[in-house]
Amino acid sequence: LEVANALLQYGASPGEALLYALDKEDVAAAEMLLEYPRNAVSVTFDRHQFASSSTACTRHPPEMAPIVLASHKNSLPLIKLLVDREMSIPDPDEVPFNGHPSTEANSNLYRGLVSPYYILLTNDDPLSRAFVLSSTLVDIGAKTPEVEEEFSEMAEECRILGVDLLNQVRNRDEAAAILNCGDEVSPVIHSDDCKVKLSQLNMAVHHHQEKFVANRWSQRMVKDCWYGPYHKPSSTGLAEYLRGLVLMLLTPILALIYLVAPMSRAGRFIRTPAVRFSMNMASFLTFLILVVLRIGYNGPPGGELASDGTVVEWMILGWILGMLLEETRLIWKMGARTYLADAVGKDSWFIILIYLAAFAMRVAAYITHGGPQEVFRFEWDPYDTTLIAEALTSVGGVFAFLRLLNLLTIDRLLGPMALSMRSMIKDIVKFLVIFAIIVVAFSSGLNELYGFYGGAVNQMCGQSDNATSPLVYTTCEVENAFGKYAGNPRGIYKEHTLTMYVGLSLYGLYLVVAVVILLNMLIAMMSNSYQAIVDNETTEWRFEVTKMMLRYIRDDTTLPVPFNLIPTPKFIY
Repeated sequence: LEVANALLQYGASPGEALLYALDKEDVAAAEMLLEYPRNAVSVTFDRHQFASSSTACTRHPPEMAPIVLASHKNSLPLIKLLVDREMSIPDPDEVPFNGHPSTEANSNLYRGLVSPYYILLTNDDPLSRAFVLSSTLVDIGAKTPEVEEEFSEMAEECRILGVDLLNQVRNRDEAAAILNCGDEVSPVIHSDDCKVKLSQLNMAVHHHQEKFVANRWSQRMVKDCWYGPYHKPSSTGLAEYLRGLVLMLLTPILALIYLVAPMSRAGRFIRTPAVRFSMNMASFLTFLILVVLRIGYNGPPGGELASDGTVVEWMILGWILGMLLEETRLIWKMGARTYLADAVGKDSWFIILIYLAAFAMRVAAYITHGGPQEVFRFEWDPYDTTLIAEALTSVGGVFAFLRLLNLLTIDRLLGPMALSMRSMIKDIVKFLVIFAIIVVAFSSGLNELYGFYGGAVNQMCGQSDNATSPLVYTTCEVENAFGKYAGNPRGIYKEHTLTMYVGLSLYGLYLVVAVVILLNMLIAMMSNSYQAIVDNETTEWRFEVTKMMLRYIRDDTTLPVPFNLIPTPKFIY
């Protein structure tokens, strides 16, 4: 240090020496070098001069400023030493590089930004910073495949930081403080207080921080808001099931009580998120019962064109209008961007739009035909609006029952299975894309090979007495798969044996690729997806359940469909 001090007094540049001291994590040497006037080392300490060619050293790239290098080391004394001197790492997108910034330069800067000690020392809200930085790194990695693995590792460091901070909590008061859930207000109110208290948890869900959300302290805070003062920690699973069943059966009575006295003690109980969820579940199950009743009604024996509609159909319309009002109010309250980003209620919109379209078709049929017409169903126009309405209603019923899978996610036994099914559906979609390419490839080849023999083979399959022979049977089976035959009438086979053997070879290769390889690949993909959910079953399930709970916690809609169509005194006020 004495020699370095003497050299500095004679005007030696401390730039690379400072970086070397930081690289060796020599706090004393770094502190001595930082004591010299800024005008002697201005370029070195200017946090905005990352790409100046005049300061580029041989050991470190231009963007490796002292604070960046110290953050790479994640050394608390070094980072604090530099932060106290107002050094910081700017946003990589705002750094004035000479020319275009390289991927390596961005990587070095982000590597410094994700340092846990740097985040803690430079941010008043380190959790929010870690969440945002994690999402940013994931997005950059997705756009830059060559560094996706590296950026994914940095994003994981940010997630671990959030979990580590939460793991330091010793009691409920500290958990409330770190999650913005103050104890001065009871966490069971549907007003803005509860939303503010769970703002960090809402942000964690928005940025897909599964481990943070699944942490035991996060779950305790959510349950406090979910059940409120009516929650009994000693309640068993069976007791909670029975309580939910009773609330579902009492839904009409509870709704009437809230309509009459929303601000009473009973009204405050009804506003509890757990109670509102049970009431909404009862409402949706009633809607499914109406859908089943509608399926069982076929109308007059001969069929009725442009019917007036049954009582059940009008009740279904009331439920759909209530769902439309609920989702529209959420868009107005949350904002379209937040609503779409969270993908809230997207399954409801499928049901709403399909049933509204079916209702519009029935209205069009009623206007077109001038009212109900007793016309035998087989004599209807194939594309009559009544038939279109029935088709839409059938599709809407399918989506309605599938939505029940999302609601069952809250159950500890059925939830993980529903998540596995959702992941497997994604695998099936990817498989179908590959399978479609294989089918198009082989079908185009076989159609090119046998396109000229189609008429003769059609006649053979329709009239030949030898249709049970292996050759004819094989050719007819290939017709089912590709639209043309892999073989030809026996007279053609005798003369075109090359065509026959090439076609049969292609068909055999198709069976190997499509049935043996692709089918086993699909099984392996689905098995991996299921295993991935099983390996992280608790974390994945808690994250999805918390996401659902937070919607009811931050949403102050109390009455379920269709009772929400009735204005309450609170609404009028």
